[in-house]
Amino acid sequence: MLKHITIKNFRNLKLLSLDINKRGNIVIASNSSGKTNFLESIYFSIYSDSLRESMSMNELVGDGSEVMYVKTIWDEGILESSFKLDTKVLIKFNDKSTIKRKVLEKLSCIVFAPNSVNIVSGEPDIRRKDINNYISSIYPDYYKTLSSYNKFLKNRNSFLKMIRDGKANKSDLDYWTNNLVDLGFDIFKRRYEVFNSLNIEFKEVSKDLKSFLSNGSSWELKYLPNTCNSLEEYKVKLLNKFRENIEKEIIVGKTLYGIQKDDYTIELENKSMRFFGSRGQQRIAVLLLKFAQLRFFKSTLDRSSLFLIDDLMSELDNTNREYISNYLLDNDIQFILTTAEEFEIPKSLFTISTAINI
Repeated sequence: MLKHITIKNFRNLKLLSLDINKRGNIVIASNSSGKTNFLESIYFSIYSDSLRESMSMNELVGDGSEVMYVKTIWDEGILESSFKLDTKVLIKFNDKSTIKRKVLEKLSCIVFAPNSVNIVSGEPDIRRKDINNYISSIYPDYYKTLSSYNKFLKNRNSFLKMIRDGKANKSDLDYWTNNLVDLGFDIFKRRYEVFNSLNIEFKEVSKDLKSFLSNGSSWELKYLPNTCNSLEEYKVKLLNKFRENIEKEIIVGKTLYGIQKDDYTIELENKSMRFFGSRGQQRIAVLLLKFAQLRFFKSTLDRSSLFLIDDLMSELDNTNREYISNYLLDNDIQFILTTAEEFEIPKSLFTISTAINI
């Protein structure tokens, strides 16, 4: 549980130090004042990354500054994350240098923001980033395996190019391929298990919010593996893919199959929200996913993840604001919610929340 945050030179937030309520926190500030940046600073402190797609880390540093710094105090300890222009993120936990994987063993946050709709409407790499961060927060070994996989993937791609250029032998590719298949299977197995459980939670959330969603709506979360959806056949089928398409991979100098190509979809009445959903339906789909992630996180680890909610209420009518507020009230979730207008927040939500002005 987050208890305090100190921010220095993070985007337009020059200096900010705030206590955080153990249940609800409502950030009230005008547009362009730094509400989203405030949430992003928390995300950065845990994941050492930007909340927004295609964002350079240098852009996180405030104008006129060379270094930005975020210190968060949790029940689990004190996390300090800093970044200097054109360098790497430095992380300390309880005054000792550490790495991202170690942070993910202790801390997590789940985010709903305006650009979160891209999880549904955008390209697969956006969905993979979101689900990889999520699974890593529950199973730190997943992050370690994924890091190893990415290294072997990079080396295999380089080796394919060397073969194409006549600088390596095709037979020597087996070492990289076999390791990629073994690591890929471990990642696929974990994703397979998580998506099966998440879909159950996803359906339960849609039932809990059936009034918000309109009765009769049928929502489903589906994992879309690149090569095979069977645990028993995964390795054999992936190896066969590589063997059958080795010449094609050599020509393009790139690995064409594996978990780096996986995707998932959210469907309403058996229709993909990516292709057939309105903008409003896509936002609802992401919100359901985030609530499902919160539920699965708690049921798995017996503790809650921090929920960061950016500008949700502005696009809802009063009735639906009440539905969402009641859901937050009825579930033991620590959240930070931003708004430009205080009247958009139902009064009931203030009974458990602290109002924050930035």
